[in-house]
Amino acid sequence: MLECIWYAFAAVFIFIGMTATVYLIIIRIFKTGAGGEYIVAVPVDADDEDIGSALYSAHMRMALLGDLCSGRVIAVDLGMSESQKNICLGIMKECGNMEICKPQELSSYFRKES
Repeated sequence: MLECIWYAFAAVFIFIGMTATVYLIIIRIFKTGAGGEYIVAVPVDADDEDIGSALYSAHMRMALLGDLCSGRVIAVDLGMSESQKNICLGIMKECGNMEICKPQELSSYFRKES
C-alpha cells in the first residue's frame, strides 16, 4: 500500500516536471529576438476582484523566462477603483517593471519598425 502511494506521488511530480519543461521549450521558441522588448498588458476594470494575483502572475511568467529586463507589465486602467490603484502601486514598487496606463496611452508603448 505504501509503495502505491509512493508511485502515485512520484508520477504526479514527474508529470508536473514534464509539463513545466514543455512550457519552457514552447515559450523559448516564441521568444522575441535579441534586443527585442515585449509587453504584457493586463486589463483592469472595477469588477476585477483579484488584480494582485493577475499582476504577480504576469511578473512571474517573465521571471520564469529570465527576461525581467526586456519585458514590462502594463495594467490597463479600464475604470479601476482607488483601492485597486493602491494595490497596483504597491505591487509596482515591489516588482519594479510595471506601469499603469489608460487605453488611449497604450499605443505609445509600441514603436514602428522601418
